[in-house]
Amino acid sequence: MIRRSLAVLLALAWLAFMAPAVHAEHHHSVACINSRLHGTLLDFTQNGDCDQRIYSPALCTCRDLYVYLPPGYDSKGTYPLLIWLHSYTDDECEFAFKVVPVIDAAIARGDLPPLVVAAPDGSLKGYHHWLAVGSWYVNSDHGRFADYIVEDCVRFMESNFAVCRNREGRAIAGFSMGGFGAYSLGLKNPHRFKVVAGISPPLNMRYVGPDGRYATDYLAEGVPLRDDFRSLEVIGRFYGGMVKIRAYMIVRPVWGRGREAVERVSADNPIELLDRLQVQPGQQDFYAGYGEADELNIDAQVQSFLDIARKRGIAVESRAYPCGDHSVVFMLSALPDMFAWMKDRLHCSPITQTARLILPPSN
Repeated sequence: MIRRSLAVLLALAWLAFMAPAVHAEHHHSVACINSRLHGTLLDFTQNGDCDQRIYSPALCTCRDLYVYLPPGYDSKGTYPLLIWLHSYTDDECEFAFKVVPVIDAAIARGDLPPLVVAAPDGSLKGYHHWLAVGSWYVNSDHGRFADYIVEDCVRFMESNFAVCRNREGRAIAGFSMGGFGAYSLGLKNPHRFKVVAGISPPLNMRYVGPDGRYATDYLAEGVPLRDDFRSLEVIGRFYGGMVKIRAYMIVRPVWGRGREAVERVSADNPIELLDRLQVQPGQQDFYAGYGEADELNIDAQVQSFLDIARKRGIAVESRAYPCGDHSVVFMLSALPDMFAWMKDRLHCSPITQTARLILPPSN
């Protein structure tokens, strides 16, 4: 019992470690961030001195949101819209303190077209917490998080900013859990998003190797799907195995236990959506970047997804990084390649539209 308790504490410590710098920087003001950007970061959160959150009808509460505007933003223009989804142990601050500088630099270099980015909070709690637990951006007993993203956030952006109203000018992307959300929501909403992308995205949450174990490499000999989540099965090893992540830590908070959890995961699992939704070749543009040294074996999940997509004739641009692990540091390093791929795939209609810009109070 003592050994198991210690293992759980170490695992929780790892989860908290995944983004320590992000949470440590909560006290920094948006003005400080903007002083280093070419574009502008707008704060619709309660992270500063004021509560500036947007209201979500789907969740029946207010939620944090950051919005990035490119250099020279003109409210009478029309800009591509990117919905950015954060990873499991983070919240919207991952975007503000880690991702925004990379996006801003890419736009300044011409590696990305000027675009507007919305980064909502997808944590279950909805407020700053030392250990954020993610919603996986699905509708669940905890709330309608999928509807919050595709309905509430998109509507807010359309009402207040000069963003594309057509799918050709819209993308959804993210890190880790955010990559899962991007694919799950993107596949279910092809009328909203033309471009779908993820770095280290769990694209087959029911992955199991031919030996019945999750941690086994994908061998391209078919894609069996597990019919049970064994709560204590180790699905991730960090620091030479000192820290073990078990299935229940990831699955139980949102999807529950046993076969009921499998059914719930199945409804949102990207690899299963390919067949269930009868996704057609050329319907959307897909990208997946992943590390081959991923401690959570996400590389096997992605490879199994790529295999099924290929058999259906669906093109998915992918890039594997031999030394890539499951860390924010790696994911950030992989972003420029994703943006280079995305650059010529977002096309706004030439219709000029006027958007009412809501400026939150300065921090």
